[in-house]
Amino acid sequence: MITELSSLLDPGLKMYTDQGAYVGEVEDAVMNVDGGKLHGIALRNLNPEFADGERNVIVPFRWVRAIGDIVIIKHLPHRFGMEPAGEEEEEGTG
Repeated sequence: MITELSSLLDPGLKMYTDQGAYVGEVEDAVMNVDGGKLHGIALRNLNPEFADGERNVIVPFRWVRAIGDIVIIKHLPHRFGMEPAGEEEEEGTG
């Protein structure tokens, strides 16, 4: 089945966590053209609890739980790009 990406992710669509916290608005989708898969969702108007307003954020598509009138993602226990206290980033990943 072929579906236009714009029919799933309209710019301005609001994104929330599955616990009801506002994250931001959809700005664009990021595609892996070679693999033909949706990689992530670029956001704007971010909630300052999750990221600095000047920061560009792409939410990995694997975090998405549902897309409809809003986008619902897994709850974020910490800010984008920040490791929770007591956890260190593993070397050689990414």
